[in-house]
Amino acid sequence: MIDLKFIEQDPNPDDFSLIELSKYPVLFLGFNIKNEYDNRRIQLNKEFKPVNIVHPLGANKDQGVFLKGLILKPNNTIKQLFSSIATQEKLTMNVVIYENLLNQYNLACKETYSYFAKGLYPIDFNNLKSICEDDFNTDKKIFQHLLSLDEKVFDFQKFSSLKLFILTV
Repeated sequence: MIDLKFIEQDPNPDDFSLIELSKYPVLFLGFNIKNEYDNRRIQLNKEFKPVNIVHPLGANKDQGVFLKGLILKPNNTIKQLFSSIATQEKLTMNVVIYENLLNQYNLACKETYSYFAKGLYPIDFNNLKSICEDDFNTDKKIFQHLLSLDEKVFDFQKFSSLKLFILTV
């Protein structure tokens, strides 16, 4: 059992690293780590080659979001969306504009729009199989497999919500 006192602590930054600038934009599937409690309770299956990253947000590079998950192989549609986002970021980007962009690609962020920030663009999880070329994109139990959950044992501390993000700098 993980002590709830860790909810009051920021995630340990030593557990996370930056992505090389040349790797951006990135399609990411995983979990938003809000505190050290999340950091300790969310342990990902090593078979998937998970990463722990701190992603800088907006103009203030001192602020960022901690993420645990997988860097996905975007399909051609998402690569086109990457270009559209890059173009729009040079002008102005807000959640309404972003939702309109997603709509052009038959995607949405109706369930995840609250995560929207410059450089952190959410996509609803139900779009997973239509946006990446990874083998597991049709795995109906990706959540259980990624978290190594045993269906016969209920461990509430392991549960969290999978998120899809496009990350830009």
